[in-house]
Amino acid sequence: MTDNTQHLTSTTEEEGAALPPAQITFEGLNLHPQTIRALEAMAYEGLSLHLAAKKENIRPDNFTRAFNRPEVRRVYNQIVKAIKDNAATQAYVRNVNLAQSSNSDHVRADLNKWIAGVDGIAAVKRVEGKMHHTHAFGGFEYDEPEAVDITPEEGGSDIQSLADSEQATDE
Repeated sequence: MTDNTQHLTSTTEEEGAALPPAQITFEGLNLHPQTIRALEAMAYEGLSLHLAAKKENIRPDNFTRAFNRPEVRRVYNQIVKAIKDNAATQAYVRNVNLAQSSNSDHVRADLNKWIAGVDGIAAVKRVEGKMHHTHAFGGFEYDEPEAVDITPEEGGSDIQSLADSEQATDE
């Protein structure tokens, strides 16, 4: 194992956090430049071992042998761990930049809602409320100083006299 990988391993273990992927390299491991490019393609592009070997025109069995060396595997795992550990932060930063620089209002609005949600701010929602009103009516009041008497007079209204005369003829 070279000094480069020992330094990377001890720094990662002591601090408890992975180094940025750009600071972790396959340099100093006595690898051919094609092999280094294929390993970087595996780590950064997510290519399989066979596709990375094919991309760099390396025989798969030779590339597998190089990849299975413990120091190479250790550096590869450190790079992948650093990428995974920083993925959320990198996505957040990319979305903030896109929310500020996008030409589309729709994209900017959606990303600003997403950023607000990640930061714990609730998105604005449309609220519809229905108000129910009831009205009570107490009736009318008239202020009349004297009451009106509607009882018939004694002795004689025309209606009463007609009713009396009809009753007399029937008997």
